[in-house]
Amino acid sequence: MECLRYLESCMSSQNEATKMEIEDNKEIFSREDAVSIWNMCVKINSKAKIQNKKEVLETIANLRKKACEALGSFKDQAEMDKFWLRTAKAYMDCSLWEKAEYCFSKVSLSNPDNELSFNYHLWKTQLDFLKSSIIPSDFSTLYSLSETLPHEKFRLARFLYCEICKYLHVSKQYAQLKELLFLCQKICQNSSLDSLLEISNKSKVLLCQVYIDLMEIDKASSILDSLPCDQNFLFLKLKINLCKDNFSETQDIVFEMIGILKEESLLQAVDIMISANKLVDSCKALMTISEAFSTGAVYLKWFQILFSLYVINGTYDESLPYLNINVVISKLMLCENKDVEKIKILLWDYAQELYYRNRSEIALEMIEKHYFSIISKEDEHKSLEFCAMCYLRINDPLNAINILRELEQTPNVIFLIFKAKILIGNTDIEEIKKLLKNHEKPLEVLKELINSDIPNIESLLEDLSELIIDCLDKEADIQGILYLLCEKSNTEGALLSFLPIALNKLSGDNLKWFFCKAWNSGISASSAKLSYTLMILSVKIAEKGGFLNSNEGVQAILGAAISAIKSESLDQLAYIQGYLNSIQGHDQEIALLDFEIFLLTNQGNYDEYLLSHSINFYPYFASIALEKSKKDLAKKCLQLLVQANFDKKVQISAIKQLLLLSTTFEETEDYLIKAIEILSQWPEIQSNRLELQAESEWLLATSVNSGIKAYSLSQIHISERWLFYALKMAEISHDLLETKIHDLYIEVLNQKNNLLKFS
Repeated sequence: MECLRYLESCMSSQNEATKMEIEDNKEIFSREDAVSIWNMCVKINSKAKIQNKKEVLETIANLRKKACEALGSFKDQAEMDKFWLRTAKAYMDCSLWEKAEYCFSKVSLSNPDNELSFNYHLWKTQLDFLKSSIIPSDFSTLYSLSETLPHEKFRLARFLYCEICKYLHVSKQYAQLKELLFLCQKICQNSSLDSLLEISNKSKVLLCQVYIDLMEIDKASSILDSLPCDQNFLFLKLKINLCKDNFSETQDIVFEMIGILKEESLLQAVDIMISANKLVDSCKALMTISEAFSTGAVYLKWFQILFSLYVINGTYDESLPYLNINVVISKLMLCENKDVEKIKILLWDYAQELYYRNRSEIALEMIEKHYFSIISKEDEHKSLEFCAMCYLRINDPLNAINILRELEQTPNVIFLIFKAKILIGNTDIEEIKKLLKNHEKPLEVLKELINSDIPNIESLLEDLSELIIDCLDKEADIQGILYLLCEKSNTEGALLSFLPIALNKLSGDNLKWFFCKAWNSGISASSAKLSYTLMILSVKIAEKGGFLNSNEGVQAILGAAISAIKSESLDQLAYIQGYLNSIQGHDQEIALLDFEIFLLTNQGNYDEYLLSHSINFYPYFASIALEKSKKDLAKKCLQLLVQANFDKKVQISAIKQLLLLSTTFEETEDYLIKAIEILSQWPEIQSNRLELQAESEWLLATSVNSGIKAYSLSQIHISERWLFYALKMAEISHDLLETKIHDLYIEVLNQKNNLLKFS
């Protein structure tokens, strides 16, 4: 009977029992041994439960099982059902679900009494719930059995409420939860037992809470009327009122609570208001509560809520007494038995929030007046650093330096001194270089420097560019600081230092801003060479960013090509040519740039080049040639336009330009003859009269004026020819001056003939 001796030792010992291994192959043969073991298990079980000796409980369950297996040969099935059922419960107490299932399978219920049947169904339901969260859809069998066993009603009601209903509430399975709560009340009705009355009230409280959760406020209110006026009643009343948004009645409920509840419960009521997001009403309630309970716990919660309101809203009306955070903090600091650690954390967080909302003077006052009085020596350094930061924020660098010089010279303290010196105007470049090299966060130093109001910041950044590049090269996340650097650096030298870093270290859409910066800077650059350098940088950035083929990328390529042409650099032109060849569309822009490159790199041999390009580009070629003082090439383009069977308006326009470029009248006369030929062939002259007039007006006016001028210079022969062509054009266009031109022409012609007679 080694097992029994072991269990007896556990009974007499308060020490934890080590697990005793029960040999599965050890059989119990005698009826007496089995009964003795069973009785000993019953005797020890209660004490083992009280002491929570799980190893002993498991051993007891295993011994019960062996006893059952031995007794099966000596007892009938009805009696064995009780033994197996108790063993199943023993395994359930050890959370050994599979072994409990095995024992339940041994129960036949062939001839059960009501108590056995009740225990079987109750424990089996508990097992299914504990093992797999399975909840039966029907409790009618258990309910019917409990009606015959009034003393078992409490066990059923307690199981339903304490285990299943609470589980359903947490998992928000409201439909089944309501059914079971109604069943709890049905089980408990007409009972005078205090335990059942307590469960009945608790089930009503939970049902009322369910209706509140479902926003069925009228149903919740109807249940509330049947509850006693205790803490649960008041909490539910408060929740219902919060759902109705009845703010004035909320404060009345708080007054009612103060006469009934203790401080801890009142603070729980405030938590209910907070969970309903009624923060301002919570503050009103706490002001009322503080009149009855002026304690640290009350003021601490009040401070926490006001801090939350400040974080959410940034500010609020501190003239209202329940929203005056400074008064609340002052009263909190006067209380005894306050939670110093929580207050310290909250004060620090509040000061930080004030600082980041640019209310540094208030933050400074908060630290100096309250925080220093509760911190330890270890917190002093951090607190003084923060005070220095506040002084810097309110533009008082001298006070900041006075504090910082007394502190251990950590990297952050050195950095804060650097910030103070910047505010004073001390920008020793060697000191800045030293700080950039040695500070653990050099990007923070850079950011402070960039955001400062130093007058010479642009040239300073350019002087520091080499060191800045080294710092950026060691960092991973540099986009933000690189943006600040390029935004602040308006000198071309600094930009040419920082923009390549973006090209090397960034990608995708992160490059778009830097592309625009390079492009715009290239447009406004002080020289064609710098313009090209910045423009080609924008092209490379667009290429890496994957947007070179966008309209902006193409414009950058064209801009770089124009800059290369302006700088007349053959190397630059050769480099950009590859990008130009890759552009799809934009034929006209490409052709014009190609023509300008041709002018720079070739001499003569214009015919072959022009013949390889569309005649549509010739007007533009002519304009570019004139800008480059290449009159022969311009005339060549215009002459080809006139000779081509092309748009007559374009031909007339080309003749106009050729007339301006002509150096002899003989050359001019050829163009006038061609113009008259074109005008005379103009289709539907009458219907296109206005269009024709617009095209020929300049030619007509030029011919008349040139004829008059030649006449005044006694160049009668030339005058007669000009007027002859003017008259032809007037006749074609039916000009209103045709008669006057005719008369003038006849007069000059007669003089010409007279001169011929006397010559």
